[in-house]
Amino acid sequence: MIFYSSDDNSELAVHAIKNALAEYEVTTWPAAHPEKIRYAITWGAPEGFFNDLTGLEAIFSWGAGVDHLFNNPELPDVPVYRLEDAGMADKIADYVLYSVMSWQRNFKMYISQQAKMVWQPQKERSSADYHIGIMGMGVIGSRIAERLATSGYSVSGWKRTPGTATAITLFSGLEQLDEFLQSLDTLVCILPLTKETRQIINQRVFNSIPKGTQFINVGRGEHVVESDLLEALDNGQVSDAVLDVCVTEPLPLEHFLWKHPKVTITPHIAGPTQEMLSAEEVAKGIRVLSIGGTPDGLVDRVKGY
Repeated sequence: MIFYSSDDNSELAVHAIKNALAEYEVTTWPAAHPEKIRYAITWGAPEGFFNDLTGLEAIFSWGAGVDHLFNNPELPDVPVYRLEDAGMADKIADYVLYSVMSWQRNFKMYISQQAKMVWQPQKERSSADYHIGIMGMGVIGSRIAERLATSGYSVSGWKRTPGTATAITLFSGLEQLDEFLQSLDTLVCILPLTKETRQIINQRVFNSIPKGTQFINVGRGEHVVESDLLEALDNGQVSDAVLDVCVTEPLPLEHFLWKHPKVTITPHIAGPTQEMLSAEEVAKGIRVLSIGGTPDGLVDRVKGY
């Protein structure tokens, strides 16, 4: 099998994969004998990566997202699998909970007050009266919902296609989007990036949320029309934006998001890949394939996730 990642921790990843799949030979790109490779594990595969992998049987994304693969015109017609959790869900749930609590409990305001040496308690909403909506109810979105609900918040979810949710109210489809948005205090995006969800967070969404809503994006930067977000920040529709992802990464130095007073930027760290857990999940999938089974995480190419 072959591994390639554009991330800085690729050496740690290779070590973890070799430990988890000791019975397999693991090589890195470029491979000496690419025609013999059956499985590819990759994140951000470079141009030409797939060209000589003529014996490839399956591709495993070294992450929960697969847009980096489907944006590659050289992607071969073999099954694609993604990481479903591998420790990322808990990390992202922690990130969202922290961001919500920081806003709900006025900590950002207190930081500003401290800089001005102002001692002034602020009114705050109770968690039970604070409503959070999550766009994207897959494995990670469901974990976020569970963490927030367990912490006492009112939580609802939205997904593109109908589904069931046990602990929260679930909306689906564009026809229910406005109803989902109309009573939120915080809107969270953790959608997969597909042609249907690209730029889905736009003026329509910002105009449908209550004035002063907090927005948290832990999905993909391309979900958001950034010019519409700027307008929503400036007119007060969005009171606070926490963005772990941006359309262009790294974010250009001249970009308005860096210095906007209502924006917090983090460099795509909400759910970093956990090398050992990810390697174990991929190893489990490859072993299931080797006995003729279908691993978890199979991607529907039509849906894009």
